[in-house]
Amino acid sequence: MENLELSKEIESVDFVLKGLAVEAFVRNVKTGAAVPGLAIEAKNNKHVTHEGLTMETMGYNQLRLEPGIWLLQVKAGDYDLLSADANRYISNDEKLTGLPLSVFSLAGDFIHVRTRETKAS
Repeated sequence: MENLELSKEIESVDFVLKGLAVEAFVRNVKTGAAVPGLAIEAKNNKHVTHEGLTMETMGYNQLRLEPGIWLLQVKAGDYDLLSADANRYISNDEKLTGLPLSVFSLAGDFIHVRTRETKAS
């Protein structure tokens, strides 16, 4: 340790953030059950799309997204998107084509996605 000499120069480090986790719990509002296999996708204005599949256990879904504003959608299929928010009690009953999702928190985001089976025409 006698030969150790500390530099007086200022050192710096640059970090580039490439992805933040968005965790979601996806539920069917009619049954309260998870919707296993339901694909949730996020698109940005650069035409980048990320998709996550909902797991059977607790309806868990995870997307890894770059920081920015994304459009969250339920991939075409048998379910409609009703809401997607940190507040699980949003009572919207109207079908939505998508919702904006702001991804900026270093802690990641945690949302509740409410869906229902698509009504037959």
